[in-house]
Parts: sequence; C-alpha cells; structure tokens
Amino acid sequence: MAKQQDGVARGATGIYFSNIVSMFASTAHFVVLTNLLSTTEVGIISGIQIIAYLVSTLSNFALPQPIMTSLPIPHALSKFLPQYYGSGQRAKAVGAFRVSFAITLLLIIPLTALIFLGAEPIAVFVFHGKAEPFWIQLSSFEVLFFTLNQFFFAGLVGLGRSGRAGLLYSISLIGRFGLAALFVFLGFNVAGAIIGYIIGDVLLVLLVAPILFSSLGGKSESILASTVAKFSFPLLISSLIVFGVTQIDKIFALFELGLPELGIYTVSVAAATIGAYAPNAFSTALVPVLASMLGRNDQASFKSLSKVYTRYVTLLGMPTAVMIAALALPLTRLFGPEYSSSAFPAAIISIAVAITSFTSVYNAQLIASTRVRWVMLANIAGLTIFGLVLSILVPSSSFVGAAFARAIMIFVVAGITTYSSYRLGYLALDKRALLSSIIASIGMGTILTLIPYVIGGYARQLVSLVFLVPLGIVIYILLLRIMKTFTVDDLVFIERLLPRRLKGVIGIVAKIAGVSTKKVENLTGQIS
Repeated sequence: MAKQQDGVARGATGIYFSNIVSMFASTAHFVVLTNLLSTTEVGIISGIQIIAYLVSTLSNFALPQPIMTSLPIPHALSKFLPQYYGSGQRAKAVGAFRVSFAITLLLIIPLTALIFLGAEPIAVFVFHGKAEPFWIQLSSFEVLFFTLNQFFFAGLVGLGRSGRAGLLYSISLIGRFGLAALFVFLGFNVAGAIIGYIIGDVLLVLLVAPILFSSLGGKSESILASTVAKFSFPLLISSLIVFGVTQIDKIFALFELGLPELGIYTVSVAAATIGAYAPNAFSTALVPVLASMLGRNDQASFKSLSKVYTRYVTLLGMPTAVMIAALALPLTRLFGPEYSSSAFPAAIISIAVAITSFTSVYNAQLIASTRVRWVMLANIAGLTIFGLVLSILVPSSSFVGAAFARAIMIFVVAGITTYSSYRLGYLALDKRALLSSIIASIGMGTILTLIPYVIGGYARQLVSLVFLVPLGIVIYILLLRIMKTFTVDDLVFIERLLPRRLKGVIGIVAKIAGVSTKKVENLTGQIS
C-alpha cells in the first residue's frame, strides 16, 4: 500500500509540476500576447485552441491535458497498460498500444486535411472573416502534432511513468509558450504564436516517442480494435461532454459576444482553472494505480488509497483556488487594463473549483472501475444545465452570467459524481482535512481579498502580487498548524517524495507543521 501510495504521489507530483510550469509559462506568454495583440487577435488564438482541443478529443477519445478540470477524462491507455502489465500480460499491453495508435492516426490525418483544405470557410464562418486563411492552414499542423503529443503523453502515464511524463511535458511547454511569445514579440503576430505552439508540440513527440516505442516493442498479442473501442467509445462521449462543459461558454462568447469578448473571457477562465491543477494531476495519476488494484481485486487498498488522496487534493487544491479568487483583480490586471472586467467572473469560477476539488478522486474511481457511464451521465446533466443557464444569463449579464453558469455546472457534475461513488460503495473522505482546509482557506482568502483594496492603485496592486502570494501560503499553513491538521503520516509522505540529498530538511518541515520530529524519526529513521 505504501509503495502504491508513493507511486501515485510521485506521478501526481510530476504532472502537478508540469501543470505549474504550464501555468507560469502560459500566463507569461499570455501577458505578452494580450499586451502586444488586440483583443480580437487574442480571441482568434483562443478560438484556434478550442479547435485543437476538439480535434484532439475526437482523435484520442480523451480530454487533452491543457483542459484543466477537477474531473478529467484520461486516455484508454491509462486503463489498458497498467491492467495488462499488472496481470503479467505484456504482449497484450503492446497490442493495445498499437491498436490505439492506429485508431488515432486514422482519425487525425483526415481531420488535419479537412482543416487545411477548409481554411477559408473556417476563417469566414467561425472567425467572422477576421482571421487570415493562412493562420487556419498553420493551425492544422498544430492540431496534428498537438493530438500526437497528447497520445504519447497518455502512453507514458499508462506505463506508470507519470513523473517522467510531467518532466518532458514541462520542457515542451516552456518551448511552446516561450517561442510563441518570442515570435509575437518579433512582430509575427497570430502566425508567430501558432508556429511557436507547433514547435513545442513537435518537441514533446520527439522526446516521448522513443521511450514508448522501446518500452512497447517486441512481441505483441493481437487485440481486437472492438475491444479498445468498446472501452474508449464511452470515454469519447464523456470527453466530448466534458469538452462542452469546459468550452461551451467560450464558444457562446465567440458567437454571441464576438472575438474581443472571447479574448477577455478566456483570461477569466484561465485564471480560475489554476485551482484545478492539483485535482487534475492527482486524478490522472490515480487512475492507473486504482485500475491495477481492482485488477487484483484489492478493494480495501482501493478505498484506503482514495481516502488518502481526498486529503491531499483538498489540502492543495482548495487553498489554491481560493487564493486565485481573492487575488482575481490584480491577477487579471497583469494582462492589461482592458482585462480587469474578467476578475469577478474568475473569482466566481474559482470558488466553485475550490469547494468541489476533492471530488476528482471519485472521478478517478469511476474511470478505474470502468463505470464510465456514471461520468458520462454526470457530465450530460452538467452540460444540459450549463447550456440552459448560459442562454438565460449571458444576454443580460455577459461574462458574469457565463461565470455563474459554469459554477452551477461544476456543482452539478461534482454532486452526481460523488453520489455515484457512494452508490458503488467507493465513497471515502478525510472529513477533518476538508473542514480544516475550508476554515484555513476562508481565513486566508478574506485577508488577501482586503489587502489589494486597501493598497489601491493599478500599479501598486500589480506589484503587491509579489508578496501577497507567499503571504497567503504562510497564513494558510499557520492556520492549519493552529488547528493541528498536519500528522506524522503527512511528514512521512513528504519524506518519501524528497530526493535523498534533501531528506534532511524534513526536520524543518516538521517544525513548521507542528509535528513531533521524534515521531517522524520513529517511522522513517531518516531524520537526524
């Protein structure tokens, strides 16, 4: 159990690290884009990304990694590879990989050609004639390589190498967003951003493909395409629904409000979903391990591990989302004065993400146990309500209405997912961690909300972010310590994650957390 817990933690840490890198790289490049391009051009880039995410979802039967949701739909390889490897059927794992790759290629190649050949009508009808057909043709290549890098990333995660996947993904993201920002800065505008994205996507393919083909080479046992499709098709339906859930308000903004408004609203959603990074990472890393446990019929470990990770998702995900809500105004002002109107919508969505963060574990349970239909039903209900509320609120309330609609949808999907876990007998929750995190997050969030208004001034609020973020972390940890939230197990968990040369700092961490160093010594024997 401890070994499996460590495996999930290391995998989740790798993916979470890549998500954090993505956040900083994406935010930095977006600051460049929003300050050098018009809101219309930013809207065009946002629209092109929506197309790339949709095509990747269709070709991989899974949500792409950049779509941040606390209830992600992972690739079928996250199920098949650990299941076959866990039962000693390596040849079947190789067969499943090859069939999945063939299906992806059969879908992505014609879809790429369709976008390239249909560039002019797409520019006219989707982008209201404000996008150049050449940009759409360039984007077809981004769609192709983005889809392939998502497939290879999923394969590496399925092999149990989530940490390596996270590291390589981080490298490609730095290249992707760094080059996009550089090319825009050099005056290549929208085309420059797309070329930067393409190079970054190609980089991940080149880094990951050799590892996968060497690990999954050799003897292969024939796997029927129908076997993969039978499991993948419900995932595709669920992924398309979640795609709608995560993107429908942007699509609504594109066609109802226009490209400039889409650019502004994209900033609010991007800021708000930062809180979903931890839940997303843990859910992605949990699926292969939980699937392996069920393959051995180890129900006790399945439920025990789930409870452990409701604790860590709550303690990490909730305060992050609350901090984003509290600092929404100065954060959105990073992108320019015209983006300040996205602050309140960002705060609304962030609060919903915070409250529902722990339900990502239940989502992982349902997928690992092949109860994909429950995930699908939860998201169908969420999408239906989302669309209904959008149609009512957006015409009168614009961005704020779209944010309220998204928040309501998040609560609906999380509620049904939690109920599904309960019905199946999987429900597990660290109630103490949840209560402590709620209290500490509210305290931290209240203080951080008040300070920017006291400081006042556009420039002063921007500068204040440098010390407000670390201040929020200190306040949150201090409140958790006062409530005696941290345990010896938490310290042992952290100690196992640290490289050998850094294990000595666990004593300092123990003092900060208010946990007896001697107790940790007794369990680990590592602290001197």
